[in-house]
Amino acid sequence: MATRKITVKLSDAVDQSMKRDLEVDIYIDEMGIYIRPHGTSDCFSAKDEGAPIMIEVSDGEPRILVWGDINQEDPTHKISLEKAKEKWRKNNDS
Repeated sequence: MATRKITVKLSDAVDQSMKRDLEVDIYIDEMGIYIRPHGTSDCFSAKDEGAPIMIEVSDGEPRILVWGDINQEDPTHKISLEKAKEKWRKNNDS
């Protein structure tokens, strides 16, 4: 599968009148989804390339990897989505 690229423009969530829009590139391939807010990157990528956020499947478990520090080789955060699965939703019937 070839990599697909989507670019979206996000408005400021607090004050949309501020016109602080941010373009975000989203790359999709068979290994994961990579998210790059413009002006960010990861340790090994060239300027205006790379992505500090990745969604992947590891050992059958969906997770998010975040490189919150451009100078760190390894992800600064690994967030499991295992407990976000629908099967764990508590019954809301009262």
